[in-house]
Parts: sequence; C-alpha cells; structure tokens
Amino acid sequence: MKNGVLLVTSGTKIIQIFSKDGDLIHELKSPKITWPYSYGITVLKSNKIAVSDWTNGGKINIIGVDWRMNAILKTQTIEGFYRPVRMAINENEDMLVAEGQLFGRFQGCCIKIVDRERSLRKTIGPHHGKKFCFENPSGVTVDGHGNILVSDQGQNCVVMFNPDSTLCDVVVNEGLQGPNDITMLEHGLIAVADCYNHCVKLFRYK
Repeated sequence: MKNGVLLVTSGTKIIQIFSKDGDLIHELKSPKITWPYSYGITVLKSNKIAVSDWTNGGKINIIGVDWRMNAILKTQTIEGFYRPVRMAINENEDMLVAEGQLFGRFQGCCIKIVDRERSLRKTIGPHHGKKFCFENPSGVTVDGHGNILVSDQGQNCVVMFNPDSTLCDVVVNEGLQGPNDITMLEHGLIAVADCYNHCVKLFRYK
C-alpha cells in the first residue's frame, strides 16, 4: 500500500498485514471470507483489496476494509474467470487479470480487463494473429504510459501491448526461467520474479 504496508495472501482465508520492515501487524479474517483458494492480491485506488480465487474455476473477490480497525466490511464477487493469478490496476482503475493455462472445460491463457463497474471490457489473447500466442501468462503490470506488460511463464518472456491492447513487441526474451510475476518500478524498470533461477531480475525497456 502507499504507506508501505504489505498485504500477503497464501492460499488461505486469511490476509496477513506486515509492516514495511516485515513485522506481522494483523491478520484480516472474517466469516465474509469464504474462498479456500486465494492466489493473487492487489490494492485498488479506493483502498479496497482484490483477491483472485481458484474456486470453481476462478473468481475475483473485492474486499472493503476499515483500515483503522483492520476489519473487513463487505465483499463483492466477480465471476467468469478461469485460474486467475496476478492482477494490476491502470490509471482508469480498470483491473487487469492474468489467467494462467488450464485444460479441459476451463479456458484461460489470456489477460482480462475489467472496468470500474466490474464488467468485462476486453480480453487480450490467447492468440494475436501469427505473431504471438500466450502459453501461460503469469503476471501483468501497467507502465506510466498505459502500456501493458505481461510475463509468460510458458515461453520465458515478457511481452508488451499498447494501451489499446494491440501487440507491441516481446521486450524480454532471454535470461528467464519460469517468470512468475512482474511489476513496474521507477525510472522505467520492470522487476520480474524469476522462479527457477530463484531471484528477481530488473530489466530496462524502451
């Protein structure tokens, strides 16, 4: 969060709150939290929390919190996702959700853009003509110009899309083994969690 507090979800019904120094401050839990398979987490501009959930294929839970009392006020569920993993928020407060690879009756492997009214506005992928096809999108972030950057764990790359969701280019195509998440830093840097190299790598892109 903006004050440096860290929010962590680890597959349970509890959201842990840590200080910026790493000390456990509180655990958010409530009978209103019913999902057993939480995965990704992000903070909306309204200071609500969005948590991805793999129950019955997948959904996104929006949580209202009283931060003075560290209490959950209410939850809202957005259905229609398939294995949602990481999320990001753009300047318009659209929520971008990376869906990983699924088999059988579930079809993921794309980025879904949900507007502030919580309606699906656009889907990116899995195919982009003959130029690119997602294999397992694992993370998503947005830069200061509105460009969308996606890490693809299946292809060990980072690909960038223009603000209108048209394909721009593959901006990282070497040095990664299982990129699991991605985020923007200052000064035009992207940080990528490189799973099988057991590190975080920083990249500069144009």
